[in-house]
Amino acid sequence: MERPVITIPRSLLRELRMTWRTEWRGQDAGMSIGGNPLTVINAFPRWVGTPEVSLHRDAIRRWRALLAEGQGRLGIYRLPMTDPVGFDWNAAASAHVKLGVPFSNGAKFTTGQGIRYTPTVLAVGAVTSGAPEFRVDISPCGIAPAEGQIMSHDDWPFIVTWVDAVSETIYDIGVRMLRTAIPDGAEIMMQAHGRFEVVDEGQGDAPYDASRYTTAQLSVQEVLRR
Repeated sequence: MERPVITIPRSLLRELRMTWRTEWRGQDAGMSIGGNPLTVINAFPRWVGTPEVSLHRDAIRRWRALLAEGQGRLGIYRLPMTDPVGFDWNAAASAHVKLGVPFSNGAKFTTGQGIRYTPTVLAVGAVTSGAPEFRVDISPCGIAPAEGQIMSHDDWPFIVTWVDAVSETIYDIGVRMLRTAIPDGAEIMMQAHGRFEVVDEGQGDAPYDASRYTTAQLSVQEVLRR
């Protein structure tokens, strides 16, 4: 059975706690004859998180509808990995959040709205899966990557471990968890997106009281097979 992919918009994810981390999948294998601890890594590393979100009135209904589309463990949730310390999306998008980004000629839709703001950089040269570093061009967004930032390509998140400026717009970055090849000139999202599944069937329940305000929590793990 094909698993449905449900995109949860960042406008709905008013997160109260940022909990994204890498699960390296190492397992304790006891002690060696010399008394040294042994670790076995027999599974691919993945991203996990327990985002807690704030919901009010209409957002509660929208949240329930998205969870219903996911059908428990069947669905795959495409989530923005909110991390304002790594990349402050609100600050970057302050000029575009309400009205959107105009087209290259300065025009917008007849409604006065522009296209959705998606801050990206471009890969400079083809990048192989597992590469420890590569070069990016920040011209599309004008914002330099930062050490510890979580970025993504094609919904595969990775983490930046170091940054070195080559010019005003060109940067070399060190990375870990790069599990997909990136073509030359491909877009890389400054705020990572990933594909996740819930750990438990009943995740995300959002009971509320007379205030019509609540919080909900999802314990999720990255989907590695696509």
